[in-house]
Amino acid sequence: MLNGLLLALAAMSDPSDRPEALRRAIGYREALFAAHLEVQLTSYPEPSGEAPETYFITFRAAGDRYLMIHRGDADGCVIDEGQKDGRPNVTPRTFAPRHALYIDGQVWQASDAEAAARLTPPDMALFDACDLRQLALNPAVYNRSVDDLERTAGALGAPLRYTAGREGSLEVVTAVTGDIRLRWWIDPDRNWNVVRSEVESGGADGLLSRHEVELGLIDGLWFPRRVAHVVVRGGQARTVKVCEVLGGELNRPELPGVLEPDFIGIEPGREVQVISSPQKAEVRFWDGARLIDTAEYVARVRDGSLVPGPGVKRTMARIRASNAQRLAREQAGLEPATLSAAIENMRRYGTNRRGAGLRPFESEWEAYTRRFIETYRLDEEQRQRAWSICDECQERGREYIERRRSELRALDAEGLGLQELPKDVQPARAQQLNERRARLLEPLQRIFDAQLRPRLDKLPTRAQRAAAEARRTPQDAPAVPKAAPAGGP
Repeated sequence: MLNGLLLALAAMSDPSDRPEALRRAIGYREALFAAHLEVQLTSYPEPSGEAPETYFITFRAAGDRYLMIHRGDADGCVIDEGQKDGRPNVTPRTFAPRHALYIDGQVWQASDAEAAARLTPPDMALFDACDLRQLALNPAVYNRSVDDLERTAGALGAPLRYTAGREGSLEVVTAVTGDIRLRWWIDPDRNWNVVRSEVESGGADGLLSRHEVELGLIDGLWFPRRVAHVVVRGGQARTVKVCEVLGGELNRPELPGVLEPDFIGIEPGREVQVISSPQKAEVRFWDGARLIDTAEYVARVRDGSLVPGPGVKRTMARIRASNAQRLAREQAGLEPATLSAAIENMRRYGTNRRGAGLRPFESEWEAYTRRFIETYRLDEEQRQRAWSICDECQERGREYIERRRSELRALDAEGLGLQELPKDVQPARAQQLNERRARLLEPLQRIFDAQLRPRLDKLPTRAQRAAAEARRTPQDAPAVPKAAPAGGP
């Protein structure tokens, strides 16, 4: 019965100048309202003796929303950047899966490896989000739709011109755009699935590429189980990529009916970097229903109307622990001082010039809070209160940085331009820039001095203070100051 419904919906696909066979093929896929697919991608490098590269993806869809979970290679490595600019990268491999969720023309991206999520247009997503229900429908790109193909041809001023025919039991659709010809071979007996497609040039090159498609049944529905992308150069054919559907579920009633940001770990309180263009990025926070700015987030956390989710708290705790371990290893000379350098860069420039989203002033405040907790051996309730105070102060710091971000970036630009000035002018100009940076960053120090330190100082009991002082050695004097310096409690 379900197959019959799909065929009926396929026949009702939007009318256009597409031949009926192609409309039915597209309509059948559009009727796949829910999907879960486990996919393996294998890339074959140019003949050089190198082994094929495999990559694994989980795909989910619900209505017009879809999600790709990038699970990485055979070792689970999602990002491998062992070399950057010819130098070893200090964090070359990342294993946490990357989630890319398409909703209403935007892609939500999140990973447990990063505190902040991202929201970008599809062409700016760090990880691909494509609708694999369209698999093998586009002869040019195996994981894109016919709509994408028609938009590209239209943008080039050469809309597709369709014709149709038959070869044995298969329907054949041909489309011409400029001197390029595309062909689909469609099997009406297997739910109008494409079983082969080609891209040809009208010039001397002839056949440019083809898709070889193997079909299989998933929940009683025909669907591509293997798509091989073959390129032809100089008359020689070579398989460059194979997409295999290892298993899946289609249109099962128990599959999710809607995909929301919380499905990929974007809980209330999660920071989201909203990037609309390479020149425009804004910091927002997810409250469970919508994105809010930093000021509203801070106010609602303070009044208790917004409680960060447990995953957000776990991520922040993990980052604190990771930063503490890295700083300890750097101070012991066991690791390059990259985090310390970033902290110093923040102290000098007000922003992380590498653009990785790190806020080193937060790392210092977290380190101070951790040392304070350890010094006074605070109990669990006191610890939670200490981290709450630290989090509130960090939010104030973020809010301030966000308000002055344009000024800080302008100072960065002026600093980078110093080398273009005459050498006898550079020292005085550098001093002026440093003084301006210091003035801009003074409010951060005031938050630390007037908020973080005094509020933490109220937490220890007299007994805890006495015990802490007793543990100190004479060379540690003065013992347990009321207002600890910025370097530590």
